[in-house]
Amino acid sequence: MPAAHPHVQVSRPAEALAAPRPDRWVLTAVEFDVLWEWLRLGATPVVLRMDSPGHTSAARTGLVGRGWQALRERGLADASGPDPELVRLLNLLARPAAQLELRMWRGHSMRAVTAGQRNSRALAVRQDETVTVSACTGLASALIDVLPPVPAGPGPAVTVPSAVAEAAAQRHAEPTSQLDNLTTLDAGVLGRMLRGLNGGAHRAQIAALAADRSGMLRRLPKIVGVLDTAAGRYQLTKTTAADGAEWITLAPADGLQLRQRTAALLAEAGDAAAGAS
Repeated sequence: MPAAHPHVQVSRPAEALAAPRPDRWVLTAVEFDVLWEWLRLGATPVVLRMDSPGHTSAARTGLVGRGWQALRERGLADASGPDPELVRLLNLLARPAAQLELRMWRGHSMRAVTAGQRNSRALAVRQDETVTVSACTGLASALIDVLPPVPAGPGPAVTVPSAVAEAAAQRHAEPTSQLDNLTTLDAGVLGRMLRGLNGGAHRAQIAALAADRSGMLRRLPKIVGVLDTAAGRYQLTKTTAADGAEWITLAPADGLQLRQRTAALLAEAGDAAAGAS
């Protein structure tokens, strides 16, 4: 544990010490940056990175001082350092055995990460200029809970060539002009997806990372996409066939199905990291 920071001079009031510990910590960008640097946690997880406040030495010193003052005033730090539970959670985010990332676009960007060791896990959600940190029980469940609840969309799962789907989406065309070789059913389902994309549907993507035996995080190249249309929610996955051809599978997905798919993605990342060690 680093020595107490010189800006941390005032102990928490007795009533703050006696207050029940919060179940989550909402930190400003400055507070998060100050704590991460003071704890010497290394590189910030990609989805939580923000521009480091203070571009000159003098500006940085002033921001650090104000950050510690804000943490003290809110009972999150005293003369001995930051709240121990908050420190524990930040360490889990910095040095996990497994990690899930969520990037979400719903008119504005929101990002989240769940990370941890075997029996200890943390969730951090970055939105605007704040980072909210809390403990969580399951990496996949906690990450999916960040998404707003949306019912599964109609229709069956369909699998189409990746090039076909991407070409149709890029051209913003009616799907029938791009999908002549698909069945009527598959073209109709994929058409709903493409109309959703072109109509400004809400999107998200989930990625998984796992540590190899040396502790280095390895990112699984595969991701799970989430598409919320007016008709409901779909999950998108891309696979590569033995002949090298890439395919996209679009399937209706409720919360349970997304949790299961995300857990499977994380398990696959773990297997890949173990094999790479």
